[in-house]
Amino acid sequence: MSRTVEFVDRVVSGVVALSVVAIGGGAVVWGTDRFPGMPERLNLSSVLSETDRSWWPWAVGAAGIGLGALSVWWLISHRPARKVKRIVLADHGTGEKVTSDLSMLTSAAADALERSPHVVRARGKAVLDQRVRSVELNVTVRRSAVRSADSIAAVYDTINSVRDSVRHMAQDPSIEVRTFLLVARSGSRSIATGEPATA
Repeated sequence: MSRTVEFVDRVVSGVVALSVVAIGGGAVVWGTDRFPGMPERLNLSSVLSETDRSWWPWAVGAAGIGLGALSVWWLISHRPARKVKRIVLADHGTGEKVTSDLSMLTSAAADALERSPHVVRARGKAVLDQRVRSVELNVTVRRSAVRSADSIAAVYDTINSVRDSVRHMAQDPSIEVRTFLLVARSGSRSIATGEPATA
């Protein structure tokens, strides 16, 4: 899922949430006597009369087609990212294609992150998202690490170092490395919350 789709999702969610709040607040206020000028009933006869006009079926049909196309686009944009196993390394003009196992490189990156004393667990996968080859790393850190600025800085330094190593080993600086920093629950290895890191 691209950042544009994420932005659209957030905007639409915000508009829907504000609409629900506005409708609910209006319904509550309508049932009180605080605004005496408000009508006791809604007269929708003028709106319903428009449904008898000749253009109404065409408008409804066009709206249905538009919503259907929007739904198909939304489903396609939210499809799971395809996993990538191998990539072609730069041949430097030799004409020979050399491939690299990106999944193994991702696994090695996760192992390198787990060697940090602040990391409880690290898992990674290589995907093709919106035609962009990406390495996604889920890093779970100890809860004690987030209580210290030095510990957080050390974790970010490790993430940045691993990111640079992945791009160097793959010989492709265009590979996007996405790191999701998670915080382990106190006394357990399960995930409590997660925030994307800026790696």
